[in-house]
Amino acid sequence: MTTPQGLREAVAATARRGYGWVEQELEDGLRSLAAPVTDGGGRVVAAVNVALHAGRAAPEESLAALLPHLQQTAARISADLAAVGRFSPLTAV
Repeated sequence: MTTPQGLREAVAATARRGYGWVEQELEDGLRSLAAPVTDGGGRVVAAVNVALHAGRAAPEESLAALLPHLQQTAARISADLAAVGRFSPLTAV
């Protein structure tokens, strides 16, 4: 990815898909998968990520094996953030 327009398109595609996937773009042999973490208002505030060597499994196998766990972890963190936000003195003001 080498252009601002390419980056905008990639970010939009990632948002539509609901997870991030990088296949050897940062470094040869590196595959990375990420899921969004949201706050109590549903805004994306962070992400959980896992990186692995691309040669260990086919992309589809990595996605099938890792994405459900990554999304569950992100959902649990998001739920915790939402709960903390409900009890924060800053949100009560």
